[in-house]
Amino acid sequence: MSNALTMTARSLRLATRSPDALLTALLLPVMLMVVFVYLFGGAVRIGTSYVSYVVPGVLLLCAVIGAASTAVTVCQDMTGGIIDRFRSMDVPGTAILAGHVAASLLRNLASTLLVIAVAFGIGFRPHATPARFAAALAVLLLFVIAASAFAFRRRTA
Repeated sequence: MSNALTMTARSLRLATRSPDALLTALLLPVMLMVVFVYLFGGAVRIGTSYVSYVVPGVLLLCAVIGAASTAVTVCQDMTGGIIDRFRSMDVPGTAILAGHVAASLLRNLASTLLVIAVAFGIGFRPHATPARFAAALAVLLLFVIAASAFAFRRRTA
């Protein structure tokens, strides 16, 4: 467990060293949501608030961007040789996987919360109860875990 926490801290430190990737992961979904709601939303008449349709798609986009950033980080680790060094130091592969996935989950959680805050600010009102809304977010975060783990396994297999 301590190896996984160490790898998570390492992945988070690496994310802070790449501010352009971090800002892209945080701000791109927000910008896309604002563009779709305010620029394209006026062109579509659906009888209800268009933001109710845009927010779920943007949240899923956040998850995919999170998995893609995990794949890029793993690729950089593989080409840099750090994975081979970890293997020679008797660091289990599960700790490396857990570190990358946990860091991806934390980054994605921050992005998701930012998107939800902006969505509520521009008029998104979920029709679900708070418990069902939380369950939907839990499913989204499970998707992030699965997609990030898949991205990692595809690169290290």
